[in-house]
Amino acid sequence: MHSLPPDFPTATRRAVLLGAGLLAFSAGLPARAERLPPVDRRPADPDQPDLLTGGPGAGDFDFLAGRWSVLSRRRVNSGAGDGRWEEARASAHGQIMLGGLACLDELELPGPTDKPAAAVTFRLYDPAVRQWTLHRVDSRTGALQAPLTGHFTGGLFAGRRGEFHGQDQDPLLGHPVAVRVVWSRITATSAHWEQAWSADQGCRWETNWTQEFTRHEAS
Repeated sequence: MHSLPPDFPTATRRAVLLGAGLLAFSAGLPARAERLPPVDRRPADPDQPDLLTGGPGAGDFDFLAGRWSVLSRRRVNSGAGDGRWEEARASAHGQIMLGGLACLDELELPGPTDKPAAAVTFRLYDPAVRQWTLHRVDSRTGALQAPLTGHFTGGLFAGRRGEFHGQDQDPLLGHPVAVRVVWSRITATSAHWEQAWSADQGCRWETNWTQEFTRHEAS
């Protein structure tokens, strides 16, 4: 290598020497013309979490945090072919805990002044089995209902869908029925919840309760 003139500025001299050193080092490396494989954006397992599609995992219920206005519609007589619905305005308050692994919400429905109806749902995510378990209790009985289990699929927000299954008791027929709860149409300010029952192990479903969530505007 030719030596640099003595009158070269110090900063320039250092830059030239560093560049020459890097070139010498790279010249000694074997040439690599390998092409990296394209990134597969599909998860290997459809039930695995995926950053691009927002797969199941902790934080699925983060959207429920805060206060909500709820339009509740319940079928008058589930499983009896009754097409009548009862409609009521309700309110809900959701809380996120354990870094998104748990979610607690309370739903308050209209009722007698001295005893309004209310229900509390506690949801807990188990990373080991990659699913949520939902536990619900309402003020009418104070009894903890049978849990529902399931997970979310689909994209972020409006494309997301959470489906959960379990058992319930039909108060009219007096026997257990399969129950399905679905969360869908999720946005930053709204969400749709619905419950359906099946008396034939899921062959046919009848929706008997829906709730339209709208985020409560701060006054």
